[in-house]
Amino acid sequence: RSFESRMMPVPPPSLLRDDGPDGRWKVYFKADDRFGLPKGYIVFQVVTGEAFASPRSAALSNLFEVSIADKIGEYAYD
Repeated sequence: RSFESRMMPVPPPSLLRDDGPDGRWKVYFKADDRFGLPKGYIVFQVVTGEAFASPRSAALSNLFEVSIADKIGEYAYD
């Protein structure tokens, strides 16, 4: 591809599903036009009042988040 074609604006992902402000899902799709490979990106949000109830809970919540992201990240790369 030429340099000019790489500098074109990238279209935003299309919204496939939105359950609204009280819903659980927001699903977007964007095709990989650079390498022709499928991509996946998932964001989870766990809402709980206990996560920051104390400094210990905040630290444990952060460690849990980092360990899950690290474990899931192994599957994102070959």
